[in-house]
Amino acid sequence: MNEERDKLRRTKERLRSEHGTAREDCDRATREHDEAHRVADSLRADLGVAVNQRLDAESVTARLEKELTEVRGILQTESDEHHLLQAAVGVVIDALRVA
Repeated sequence: MNEERDKLRRTKERLRSEHGTAREDCDRATREHDEAHRVADSLRADLGVAVNQRLDAESVTARLEKELTEVRGILQTESDEHHLLQAAVGVVIDALRVA
């Protein structure tokens, strides 16, 4: 009878110990899970910021490309007008030499 009681007591202590270990493992797993969620949320927020920055950069790039095209057109017009004026001045100089 004492032997059975000792065996039962040892089994009870072993089960308590295993239960404590299982509870610690469960608590650790819960903490790791929570940390993984925090990291995922942080990464998701960082991704959102990066996407918004990229969209902003693409918008700025598109506006700058449009502005560059407009400025090139203006410069071409100015250059054409400069060449016409240069040719007109050349004609006047030639006419003055003849006279």
